[in-house]
Amino acid sequence: IIGRPYMTVKNFITRTLERESGNNKARNGRPTNLSKRDRRAISQYIKRNRTAS
Repeated sequence: IIGRPYMTVKNFITRTLERESGNNKARNGRPTNLSKRDRRAISQYIKRNRTAS
């Protein structure tokens, strides 16, 4: 979809559906793989195409 690894996108979709939000929990450590723009693009895509995942 956006040039990111399949599992990164899959994990994001799973987390979004569980939490009803694409927001990450606040924590210290390594920066995220997905930017806010990427997360928004994936969210919009899965809302338009529910069977895509």
